[in-house]
Amino acid sequence: MDSLAARKALLFSAGGVRLALRVSQLREIVEAPEGPPGAADEVRGRGEAVPCARLAAILGLPGGRAPYALLGEGTPRVALRVEGLHGIVDLGGAEVFQLPARTFLPEPAPFAGAVVWKGEIAL
Repeated sequence: MDSLAARKALLFSAGGVRLALRVSQLREIVEAPEGPPGAADEVRGRGEAVPCARLAAILGLPGGRAPYALLGEGTPRVALRVEGLHGIVDLGGAEVFQLPARTFLPEPAPFAGAVVWKGEIAL
């Protein structure tokens, strides 16, 4: 049986695109004030300094102000700056589609599927 955290997903946006991430892959969400231009970007989560990057830039999308950081559960610890948070949804009540194995996405693909929640699509 799936854990409750594995069935939940955080909906957020980066580069004007709605995205989703399983809550089980998150360690923490923190407000991340912008530092001075050219400064190394890092955020603090649970007393630990974590390197941070803008998700929009990683995906090659135009980015705006990114005041939130998603800290991942993996090792090494990293954080991704995102532009907006749209809530947590139970995937049991959403439509979830797996992307086909053959796509035009780079390898490894940054997206595994799509979630439709209240008429909105998130990758």
